[in-house]
Amino acid sequence: MKNDLIIFDFAGTLVRMRPPVLLIDRSLLFQYFKKYKLAIVTGGKRRETLNILDKLKIKTFFPDLSIITKDDTVLRKPNPKLLYLAVEEYRAIAPIYVGDKTRDRKMAESAGIPFIYSQELLLSKGIL
Repeated sequence: MKNDLIIFDFAGTLVRMRPPVLLIDRSLLFQYFKKYKLAIVTGGKRRETLNILDKLKIKTFFPDLSIITKDDTVLRKPNPKLLYLAVEEYRAIAPIYVGDKTRDRKMAESAGIPFIYSQELLLSKGIL
């Protein structure tokens, strides 16, 4: 089954927070945007997340409802229900989660969602 949703961890996977730096090539992110639905699950605050997306000029890739922050739910990482929120928002059938930490992998495994370490995504030239 082909992936229809890519859920990104935010800090350390998609961006470096301070100073804000995009960690995934912008053209690769654009290719993903054209081919898949994109979402973010982060333990960070909504305002800070949106500000960084704006500064990096990638906010258009992530509709507001596709960004799940600690301000949006009482759930916290590594609760797999956080990933389900993104899956439900898009009614995704074959999501994949991209993260940078072992707890991200464990959260994906608990949710039954395939996982890719962000470093592997970069080394593979982003082939999903």
